[in-house]
Amino acid sequence: MEKKIDKDHLMNQLYDYLADEMQAVKYERDQQKEELRRLLREKNEKESVIADRNRMYRIRKIFSPLSLEIEEEREESSEDTIELEKKIQNKRNSIGAKEEKISQLREYLGALEENYFITESDINESKERVMFFPAFYELLECVKKVYPQLRLNFEKRQDSSKICMTFSFLKGFRQCMKFLIEEIGVFVINVEQFVDDYKILLQFHIKPKIPNDAGEFYKNRENLEKLWSDEFSVVRWKANSMIIQVLMEQ
Repeated sequence: MEKKIDKDHLMNQLYDYLADEMQAVKYERDQQKEELRRLLREKNEKESVIADRNRMYRIRKIFSPLSLEIEEEREESSEDTIELEKKIQNKRNSIGAKEEKISQLREYLGALEENYFITESDINESKERVMFFPAFYELLECVKKVYPQLRLNFEKRQDSSKICMTFSFLKGFRQCMKFLIEEIGVFVINVEQFVDDYKILLQFHIKPKIPNDAGEFYKNRENLEKLWSDEFSVVRWKANSMIIQVLMEQ
């Protein structure tokens, strides 16, 4: 009996360690993705500068001899871009390695859940869990009934996912829809869905009514972000087009 207690304790510690490790790797991956986006922006800016310099170089070459200083600038810019390309590729490789590690840790956690932690009561409880699909589609149908003036367009897909509907998502979704329709005023929402076993990404492409006060419209973004839960984020917030994203991960 003593050995069983020790084993349970160790297995729980292992599970907690793997879960913490996966969250840490996800954080590192997200940080590196942000760094990659910064490098890509920097590369695009440098390429734009190089293109302008090359255009000026061709013009100068036609009408007058090109100075040595400008030639050196062109060579240095090219070297900077090569270094950026190396950094970008290294960052992509590192992100790929992080994604692979996350998948491996997720598999380990899933194996522990299925082979060690699941009991008879867990099995009975799992039958009562509401899977995200098709509950999400029923939720959208309810929104259409409550707000008949809204054009809410979506496709009912057959993708399977292990993600369950959560109270956090329901709270954020309710606050988001209510605020968009009643406070901002929208007349079209198109829903895009990207699904796999362990992740669901939703994007709401929104057509708002033209705001009377642009300053108030942009202030509304801050007010909305205070209401919803962590799964929600703004991808675009323009006066004629908005995109709100929801990321659900197991």
